Parts: sequence; structure tokens; C-alpha cells
Amino acid sequence: MSYPPQGGGMPPQGGGGGPLGNAPQGPYAGGSYMPPPGETPGYGYGAPPPAKRSAIPKVIGILMIIFAGLGLLGTLLGLAGSTSMPHATGSARFEDAFNTLESYQTITNLIGLFIGILHLVGGIQCVRYARNAPMLAKLYGIVAIFAIIIEMSLMYAWLMPMFDGAPAGFKSFFGVLMVFGAIIGCAWPTVILALMTRPSAKEACVN
Repeated sequence: MSYPPQGGGMPPQGGGGGPLGNAPQGPYAGGSYMPPPGETPGYGYGAPPPAKRSAIPKVIGILMIIFAGLGLLGTLLGLAGSTSMPHATGSARFEDAFNTLESYQTITNLIGLFIGILHLVGGIQCVRYARNAPMLAKLYGIVAIFAIIIEMSLMYAWLMPMFDGAPAGFKSFFGVLMVFGAIIGCAWPTVILALMTRPSAKEACVN
């Protein structure tokens, strides 16, 4: 018998429990995939994470709903006030001016009611990231700006002549006030057109 016994003194090769056994090494250590440093788990080896959806439609949609609600409330109050407003008394010229102003307000309020509904529906679709949200937002922006142009044309062709006999400077002051209001009114539709026509906003609306 030889001494020491053959086969003793060395750990068995191929054992699974020792440090020199056949336990998986590298990315599959422990029987599960372990991504190398710098790789994000869950996206596969070398695959980039999915692109983040743009928040533009949601933010624009929330603001559209808020502004549309306020606009519709003002329009409905305006329509209710124009129907309950008593007729003017006094000279025939003042009566005609009052009727002209009342007719102008009724027409603009009816236009505003239609635009307000479009504004609200477009905002809801933007919040939902609906496929037609960019189209509705763009339609609202164009219609709103076009309506302001119509209102300004009616004002100068129909409303302003009734101030010919007004005190000096009143007609000019009223005209400047209306132009300033038109500029402010065009600002929000312009913002919607600028943001909701961006490629990132269009690509985000896929629902």
C-alpha cells in the first residue's frame, strides 16, 4: 500500500460547492442573469430604455380645460345678461347705439360658445393622449384666431361708428382697448399651435 493513499489530499474536481467547482461564473452567476455594470436591468443586453412620453399634451390639455370652463361660464353669463338687459330710454340715437351694442355682444357670445365647446373637447382629448388631440388643438387655435379677426372686423365696421358723437378721445380709447384685448386673446391659441404641432407632442398621442 502506498502512502499517502492515492486520490486523497486534493479536493474533487468538478464539485459544485467549492470555490473551484463548476458554479456558473460571469453574467449568469447564481443561475440568473446579472447585467454587467452600467446596463439597466429589464431592457435586455445593450437595448436602450423606451423613450419617455412627452408631457406637452397633458399640460396643454389641463390648461385648455380650465380656460374653456372659464370662457364658457363667461359666455353663458353674457348670453343671459343680453336677454335680460332692459332697453335704453332717451334719444333715438342712444337707443340705436344700445341695440347695436347688444346685437354685437350676442353675436360674439354665440361664436364664443361654439369655440368654448371646441376648446373643452380638445383639452379633454389632449389629457387622454388621444390620436385626434393634435388635430383638435390645432383646429381650436386656428378657429379662435380667425374668430378674433371676425370680431375685430365687426367692431370697426359696425360698432365703432356709433361712437362718432362720443366725447373726444373716447372712441380712440375704446379702439385701443379692443386691439389690446385681441392681442391677448390670440396669445393662448398661438401657444397651443406652437406646442401641439411639435413632433414630440404628436408622437405622444397614440391612445
